[in-house]
Amino acid sequence: MIMNKIKMFITTIAIAFTGNAMAQELSAEKVEIAANGEAELVVKLGGTRTDLTAAQFYLTLPTGIELVEENYEYKAAVGADQAGYEVRIEDKSDSHLVLITRKNSKVPALKLGDVVSITLKAGASVGEGLKAKISGIEFAVTGTAVEGNADFEVEIAESTTTGINGITADQLKNGEVYNIQGQKVNAANKGVYVVNGKKVVVK
Repeated sequence: MIMNKIKMFITTIAIAFTGNAMAQELSAEKVEIAANGEAELVVKLGGTRTDLTAAQFYLTLPTGIELVEENYEYKAAVGADQAGYEVRIEDKSDSHLVLITRKNSKVPALKLGDVVSITLKAGASVGEGLKAKISGIEFAVTGTAVEGNADFEVEIAESTTTGINGITADQLKNGEVYNIQGQKVNAANKGVYVVNGKKVVVK
């Protein structure tokens, strides 16, 4: 009888621990990036916890993909709903440490959804089978560390959308430019168009 109670007690603790470990997690969707272009790696917070006040993880990028520097810092931003938080990225030996922290103790807990957006830059070509790795995930609740979910990888693939500064007069003249609804256009302002069967972005 006593042994059964001990077993039940241990099982209850194990279930509670497992539930707590899986109560919060980071995730990210596939990133599409054009050669010599930039794209956003958006990391999201999911789960059931509503008391997290900080997060951190290591980001390891594949060959040919880099972070973008802006004003001597890496280009990144917290999610739109994470008011009062800031992101800092530090170089490590073979990866980057991404830290999301609140600016002061009065800032409320992190909200579910987009946590951080990190700008990536591709080289002259985007290889096949590229993957970024997110590892060492940890959270904090008012200064106390909370273990995060397991490491995971994010696929990085070449985008079919190409950024350009404009569309030539010849292309317009020959009727080769279409809007995303498939209609021919005589003038191209800012937006997404189809030129010679390819999507392009007019900036």
